[in-house]
Amino acid sequence: MPEPVHDIAQEVRDVAVTASTLTKDAEKEFGRLLAKLPQNERALAATDGLIGLLAEPLSYDFTRLLLNSVRAQAVDDVLELGGLQKQLPDNLRSLPAFCSVANARTVYEPAVDKRVEFLLELDADVNCEGRPQRPLMCCAMNGWVRTARRLLAAKADVLLCDASGSAALHYASIHHEAEMCALLLAARADPSKKDGYGRSAWDIVKTVKSCCLPQMHQLPASIPEVLQAPLCSWNILQLEARSLTQQRFIEDFVALKRPVLIKRGGRTFQSVCSEDCCRSGFSWQREDLLRHASEARAMASEIPYGSDFGVDPSVEQPVTLQEFLSAPSVKRRRSTTGLGIHEPQQKKRMYFFVAVDDEAQPQLSKLFSKALHLVVGGPLTFPCFDVSSGPSGSPFRITTLQFAVGEEGSGSPMHFHQDAVNLLLSGKKRWWLQPPSLAAMSRLHPLDVQRCDGEALQCYDTACVLEQEVGDVMYVPDMWGHAILNLEPHTVCAAAEFA
Repeated sequence: MPEPVHDIAQEVRDVAVTASTLTKDAEKEFGRLLAKLPQNERALAATDGLIGLLAEPLSYDFTRLLLNSVRAQAVDDVLELGGLQKQLPDNLRSLPAFCSVANARTVYEPAVDKRVEFLLELDADVNCEGRPQRPLMCCAMNGWVRTARRLLAAKADVLLCDASGSAALHYASIHHEAEMCALLLAARADPSKKDGYGRSAWDIVKTVKSCCLPQMHQLPASIPEVLQAPLCSWNILQLEARSLTQQRFIEDFVALKRPVLIKRGGRTFQSVCSEDCCRSGFSWQREDLLRHASEARAMASEIPYGSDFGVDPSVEQPVTLQEFLSAPSVKRRRSTTGLGIHEPQQKKRMYFFVAVDDEAQPQLSKLFSKALHLVVGGPLTFPCFDVSSGPSGSPFRITTLQFAVGEEGSGSPMHFHQDAVNLLLSGKKRWWLQPPSLAAMSRLHPLDVQRCDGEALQCYDTACVLEQEVGDVMYVPDMWGHAILNLEPHTVCAAAEFA
């Protein structure tokens, strides 16, 4: 019989995939596949595995996982792989309601570091030449100081740049990782090196951080000190839509992962509503939504997607939009203390929050397409792309669409995700924002935080706070922590995550 033909390229890919997966089963499979691979192909597989591992959204995955009761096996695996003997930090041993990125990092980064050590022993290319992403840059974005030290010890090039002209220090500055900046500067990273937009790491820090004048005139070596300044010195810019161009939105905000609240001015509101809808008087109020999207369905909960964050699934209620909007509302009174809303005891603050696509939500999908020119996989048509001239000029594509409607007092707990814009169609919202290094996942409703102490309350107390009005567009960058509280009855928004 003829010998079976070996697909070496596929075997290399299989090894790389298992190398980038932090489970005990994957560890065993990795060893098995590696033993079958010809010696001269192992370095290639190790290199692919190295960048595959460090490019995984581990901060998102594990920060959310630690809130959930299904975490046991996955957490045990990374603890064992990291040599921690299944010992969680004290504040994570019982199921927490709040988990910061920094706390989650203490759980999974030792496993990442050990896997990286092994891949480097297999002669993985520490700089991953020829790949669009580089290991040291991935560490810089995520604050993986321990792993970055290992890469630097293996002669990772601290001055290496990607296609955008950015080096690891640029990314550490953009993501506000002070300890990582200090490590890279000690390894002779160049704080004056310009990226493709002509900005040095020091320029980036001065742009995204509003600091007192003495600090602004210090030497670039003080970048970590600037990033460690009290959070009240962070500057979340608010600007009029008419002053925002496509180029400015990309260069000054998306490229810098810098939040911005784009205030309504005729241009913002008109550019996200089609002429047909404007002429028909469509207003996103109850009557219009019931007329166009009454059959939309969601699992209404006190927080969006509650069961993913450890909320008991039994408290989520499957409802149609008609049922949700027809339910009697509870009158609430304003308060001058706490987070701004007094909530009646024993009353659930239910939120109708759902992903929008053709298959699951045909009515909402049609409405989004007609009224907002928003389609999953299509171009982003706001905040600065005028749909009247067609959406072809947008360089961004929508990966996820969301629709939400809630009464006064409903909202979302602290969380983070990829780049997104949020358009307020009715009502008013309050936002709390934290930079990536201080981001967190939580199942604590914003109104419940004031009854807590410790890390959760501190997260809100030190956050940047701003309010969004009808027509305003909030850009929330990748990995920025944020929580939302709806301040008026019938608050409606459309959100688009994009890449």
